[in-house]
Amino acid sequence: MTEFELVQIIEAAIAQVATLIGQIIAVNFAMIVAIYYFLERAGRILKLAALGLYFLGTFMFLLLAVRESNIAAAAVRGLGASRPEQLGPVARVILDLADSPMSAALTVAMNASVWALWIAVVYLLFFWKREAR
Repeated sequence: MTEFELVQIIEAAIAQVATLIGQIIAVNFAMIVAIYYFLERAGRILKLAALGLYFLGTFMFLLLAVRESNIAAAAVRGLGASRPEQLGPVARVILDLADSPMSAALTVAMNASVWALWIAVVYLLFFWKREAR
């Protein structure tokens, strides 16, 4: 593959991951709204069913994001296999960013955010009680 094709694959995969993370956040907001307006008063069976469907939906988005991340990682490895003097400035920047602490921090933050959102939804669904008005 050419450098241009690999850069296109990397950029498309990163854009797809960003979209999928946005979808995960949107599902979380929808679940929080559902808890606030409806599920707070629901029985345990309905809460467990909603939680199961919520986990299934977010897990599917997460798996798609992991798939796209692996595609991007393979394309970055393909770029890295090229001789450095043959690479253009964009490819060099992509390779530098892939090895940077910022990339590692982004990976940790994205993984931690998914766990934090799941924990927050479980807390709100089973342990949070709205104050009496």
